[in-house]
Amino acid sequence: MMRALAMIALVACGRATDPPDPRPELAKPRSAPAAAPADAAPDPWAGPTAADPRARRRGDLEHREVVDATGNKAPLSRELRDVSVLVFWASWCHPCMEELPRIEKLAAALRGPRVAVIGVSLDPVEDRDEALGAIRRLHLTFPIVQDPDAGLYTAIYGDLVEIPAIAIVSRDAIDVDNADDDTTAALIARYRKLVNDRLH
Repeated sequence: MMRALAMIALVACGRATDPPDPRPELAKPRSAPAAAPADAAPDPWAGPTAADPRARRRGDLEHREVVDATGNKAPLSRELRDVSVLVFWASWCHPCMEELPRIEKLAAALRGPRVAVIGVSLDPVEDRDEALGAIRRLHLTFPIVQDPDAGLYTAIYGDLVEIPAIAIVSRDAIDVDNADDDTTAALIARYRKLVNDRLH
């Protein structure tokens, strides 16, 4: 039952082929936030990856609980570094399975004391074995936590889940994007630049 509910709640892996969402507030494209009034202060989120997230500061995420590698709940802050790349996926999402080996290479390219690449599985608790099986099968070595109720994802993106997706969390911003580059090299180059920009 929980698996069925999770599948309904997560509109995952289908991008252009999905029917339009009947809820107009969720149907707006993330890449086109509303324009600010002319006299408003500059929006620090305006940029190519600033897709109108709900959680706009690292502090909004740090205390959110995720399930760690031992199966225990822990605050996300335990995993975060100066800049953290959160990679949202699920074991039943075929594009995610294709993407994760590229993320493994991204993690190797970004490895360092100030940067973390963190996989965030959206598999429900009862599907933990499927998530662990995918991790073993793909030989993933970067840290992975579970977000079984999609609370962390929802805090960043809102209620309409579309994965695989990546969020870059730094001390003063959260940049969001979808992991849909054509090549591993392009993905690594883009995210390496975003991370380096946030580190300096």
